Amino acid sequence: MAKPIISNDALLDIQKRVESIPPQALQMEIQRNMMALPQQPKNIGLHFGVGMMMSRMGNQTGAAELLERAVKLSKNNEIILGATAFVFASRIGDHKKALKYLQKRQLIEKKNGGNLLLIANSQMELGKLDDALATLEKAEALTEDKKKIHGMRSRCYLRKGDSIKARAEYEAIAKLDPTGIAAVGDMIAMLPDNTPEQMQELRSTLGKAIAENPEQFRDDVHRSMTFSALGNLCEKLGEHAEAFSYFEKANAAQPVDERAANFRDTHEFAVLKEAFGKAFFD
Repeated sequence: MAKPIISNDALLDIQKRVESIPPQALQMEIQRNMMALPQQPKNIGLHFGVGMMMSRMGNQTGAAELLERAVKLSKNNEIILGATAFVFASRIGDHKKALKYLQKRQLIEKKNGGNLLLIANSQMELGKLDDALATLEKAEALTEDKKKIHGMRSRCYLRKGDSIKARAEYEAIAKLDPTGIAAVGDMIAMLPDNTPEQMQELRSTLGKAIAENPEQFRDDVHRSMTFSALGNLCEKLGEHAEAFSYFEKANAAQPVDERAANFRDTHEFAVLKEAFGKAFFD
C-alpha cells in the first residue's frame, strides 16, 4: 500500500491558518470541517487541522484523538508527531504518551536538539531522571540553548536530591545570562542547605536581573517565579515585610501563586502585624 503523502509545507500552512482563525469563529470552523470527515476518512490535513482547532478551543481529548489518527494516516509525519506530543504534554499532562510520540519524531529527525529537550522534559516529569540527564547530554551537542540545558539539569538534580550539582548548574546559567536564572532561581531558593551568604547572593542576583533587564521579565510566569523566589529568600533571611511584598508581586503577576495569601496564615503573620500595625491588616 502506498504511503499517504502530505508535505511539511502543507502542514505548516494548515497550522498558520488555524492560528489565524478568530476565537469566535473556531466553533463554526470545527463543525464545518467535522462534517467533511466521514466523506474524507483518510484526509491527513483535515484530521490534523480539526485536531489543532479543537486544541485551541480547549477540547484536548478530541484534539488528541484526531491528531493520533493523523499520525497513523501520515505514517509518523514529524510535524504531526510534534503537535500530538505537545497536546499530550502541555495540554493533557500525559507525558507517557508525549514521550512515545517525541521518541518517534527523534528517529526521523536525529539531529533535532529541540526535540531532545522535550524528550528530556517528559522523562523528568515521569521521574526518569537518569534518562533525562542522558538525553540532555545528547541535546547539548545539538542545540545552542545552553541556558535551557543547564536549567533542566538543575531541576533534575534537585529532584534527585543532589543540591551541589543543582547549584553548579544554576551558577552556570548565571554566568551565561543573569536574566535566565529565574528558570531555576525559585527552586534554588528552596534548597535546605543554603547558607545566609548564598541566599543573600542569590537575592542580589535576582534583584539585579529584574532591575537591569526588565524586558526579560514581561512574561507573567517568569515574573511570578522570580518574585516567589525572592519572597522565599527574604522569608528565610527573616525579612518578613519584604517577603510579603514579593509574594504579593508574585500573586499579581500570576494569581495562581498563592504564597502571599498563605503567608498570612503562618506564624510570620504576627511579626508582620507588629511591624506594620494592626490597621494594615484589619
